Amino acid sequence: MPLPKPIRVLSPDEVRICRDGDAAILEPADAAVGTTRFVLGAERVARMTDAEILAAWNESVTAQQDYADALDLPTIEIPLGRPQLDFHPRARQWVPRGHVVRMEILGTSDAGPDEPCVCVDGRDLTVSEFLGMLNTFAGWGARLTFVDAHATHVAPEVEVREPMEPER
Repeated sequence: MPLPKPIRVLSPDEVRICRDGDAAILEPADAAVGTTRFVLGAERVARMTDAEILAAWNESVTAQQDYADALDLPTIEIPLGRPQLDFHPRARQWVPRGHVVRMEILGTSDAGPDEPCVCVDGRDLTVSEFLGMLNTFAGWGARLTFVDAHATHVAPEVEVREPMEPER
C-alpha cells in the first residue's frame, strides 16, 4: 500500500466539505489523499461556511508546518515526574509536551475504542484518545520500541538485525 500524500493546504476546487456532528469531513478530489475528519466542535461546524472551514483547515496545516520547520533537534523527552501530556480544550484531545511519550500498554484483548489501551503518567487513555494524541504529529514518522514497563525512562540499546529463530 503506498504512503498517503502528506497533509497540505487545500484550495476550494480540491476538496468537498461535508458536516458530521462536531466535525467537518474534508474529501479531497485526489483519491491518493485520504479523507480527513477535522474536529471543530458541533456549534462551530454548524455556523461555519465551507470557505471558513477550509480557511481554518489551511491555518491549522500552516501552523503545523511552521511548528515542524521551527523545531530544533534533538528530540525532547519530558523528565520523569513531569507531565508528558497536556489537554487542549479547543482540540478536545491530549497532546504530547515532548517528542517521546513513555507509556504502559494495558493488555485488554476485547478493548473497544472507548476502553483504556495505554497508561501515560497514571492516566489511562482510550484507543480514541491515544489515536487523537498521535494525530498531533500527523505526517511525521515514528518508532515504537517495546521495553519492560519499569524501564520506559531508559533509552534501550538497539541492535539492527533479524530476530533469532525459536528452537523447534
